[in-house]
Amino acid sequence: AAHAPARLHRLPKRRSGRPVAWGGWVRVRLGASPAFAYGSVKARLVVAENLVVLLAGIVVARYRRHFHLLLTALVVVASATAIVLAHGLSSGQALASVGGRFTLDQQASPIGLGRAAATGILVAIFLVLAAHSPLLRLFALGAMPLIAVSFIAAGSRGPVLGLVVGLIVLLVLGLRERRSRTRVLLVVVAAVFGAVLVTQLVPGHVVQPPPSALPCSGARPPSHRRSLLWHAAWQVFLHPALLGPGPASSAASAPPVPLPPPLSLD
Repeated sequence: AAHAPARLHRLPKRRSGRPVAWGGWVRVRLGASPAFAYGSVKARLVVAENLVVLLAGIVVARYRRHFHLLLTALVVVASATAIVLAHGLSSGQALASVGGRFTLDQQASPIGLGRAAATGILVAIFLVLAAHSPLLRLFALGAMPLIAVSFIAAGSRGPVLGLVVGLIVLLVLGLRERRSRTRVLLVVVAAVFGAVLVTQLVPGHVVQPPPSALPCSGARPPSHRRSLLWHAAWQVFLHPALLGPGPASSAASAPPVPLPPPLSLD
């Protein structure tokens, strides 16, 4: 590892242009969408939050030193956020948002906090499994229980699904080496400490939400079940199958679902 090249890989010009081409294609197809206004907002969010980060990641990942610095910075930011939120929870001054979920700013959505925490947990697990520096592994190991507090306190289901899928991919790709497989036990220990810390700091209504908070729960009124939206989105995806009707078409095709305030966010 000490003699590994500083440059991880070359960046093929054809592949580096694919994200830009994809963003352009989304913009072109937006003209065919029956929900142009909503689709335009979503397209701008995709470009601002996803495409820019993807391009930056491609550039940063070309050099090992820059890549490690990026991963460390992600865990540092997620840890700092978790420390601030944990202090607010322990002192009773944390800001409760929609549905009693917590965030750092009353104007911010807890979904963003959950996404950032899920990213921090995944990166921390990767560092524990793959980092060569013992200090970096120890830092990532200690950060995981803290980040778990902000992840659970956000109370958002979408980041949970993303974390589960990302963790499966990470383990499938990252456990090929024996060294990484032996470090999984450290991740399990950190998860146990995280669970204990969550039960001590996060209120019970967030850790164990009522059955009505589940997307397809029978405790919800029929008009409030997410399965109706998912079914409509699937039908839009199938017709037409080749090009589709345009971005955000499900917003115009889904049945009206009046969600009450506690269930208005995912």
